[in-house]
Amino acid sequence: MRPGRVFSMTAACAVVVFSVLSATGCGDKAVKAEPSGSQPRAIENVNYVDGDKTAAHQLDLYFPADKGKDALPVVLWIHGGAWVGGDKQPAPITSLISSGYAVVSLNYRLAPNHTFPAQIHDCKSVVRWVRKN
Repeated sequence: MRPGRVFSMTAACAVVVFSVLSATGCGDKAVKAEPSGSQPRAIENVNYVDGDKTAAHQLDLYFPADKGKDALPVVLWIHGGAWVGGDKQPAPITSLISSGYAVVSLNYRLAPNHTFPAQIHDCKSVVRWVRKN
């Protein structure tokens, strides 16, 4: 594969918009919001790999205010850092959730401890997790 092609594929994976996420399909994590529903809701540090409780395999979910249990379009936020640094927080969610999108911000395993394409595998795992949940 040509180097330019790898870059363009990575850039294409930076923000992925895909179908729907149910606001109630997030397991037993506590929702951190006011009961009135007037504030955006967040569920933080959800493990997306079974049996792995490390921060490298965690994601945060952000939902717009007053959407209830409706299905929402989802934006997957993959932080920058050239696969060697960075964190899922802070995610630029304000304009996305005000536009009616749910946002999933994820961490992935970092290089050099985990060689490429481990990071892409983690991103694909999140997509599978969102579709399942």
